[in-house]
Amino acid sequence: MVKKHINKKKQFEVNVDKGMKDGQRIIFRGEANQDINCEPGDLIVVLKQKKHPIFERINDDLYMTEKINITEALCGLKLIINQLDGRDLVLNNQIGQVISTGSSRCIMKEGMPIYKNPFEKGNLYIKFNVEFPENDFTSTEALKKLEALLPPRRKFTLPNNKTVDEVEMITYDESSADSKNSRHTRSNRGNLYRTEMDYEYMDDDDDDDDDQYGAGAERVECATH
Repeated sequence: MVKKHINKKKQFEVNVDKGMKDGQRIIFRGEANQDINCEPGDLIVVLKQKKHPIFERINDDLYMTEKINITEALCGLKLIINQLDGRDLVLNNQIGQVISTGSSRCIMKEGMPIYKNPFEKGNLYIKFNVEFPENDFTSTEALKKLEALLPPRRKFTLPNNKTVDEVEMITYDESSADSKNSRHTRSNRGNLYRTEMDYEYMDDDDDDDDDQYGAGAERVECATH
């Protein structure tokens, strides 16, 4: 009897359980290509999680960012979030509960199902960015009325025993400035290196003493429903 290969297509149904994560593997034992006088290997399916336009998944928790205006931040808001399972979540922030820009709220058990325990879920975290109005968005008279409702300004006293210069503030783009500072630093280091070479001297030590600061932890408030 002559042994030979036969080309044959076979379909596999891949069942993805609730809560499975990116990179997790589903294995079909003995279903890889077969060879004569050899044990067949395994067919391994590696899950690749698609990027979502709103939610970011970290372990079993979901994260999202929501923009709100200054009125919603100060005077309360109602917000609808479309959950991944098709449900609509209604968020209600009461009047008087101020939302500061960069702060977060937590909705308990509205994250991803936990693998092999799908009745339990992670949390949903919502970070708020508060959008302020444009310059001159209303009249001076209206701004004075608005100021009367807000906390008072800091008291200002002009020093009378020192030289005082009144200066003007301009709009500052931090990302653009960081890029310019980076180019300026590289240029200066290049000039220093060439100068040292001219004097036949080069320091091998790495003098990069830039301080590194960790980002401050954001304020997170959790709520149940």
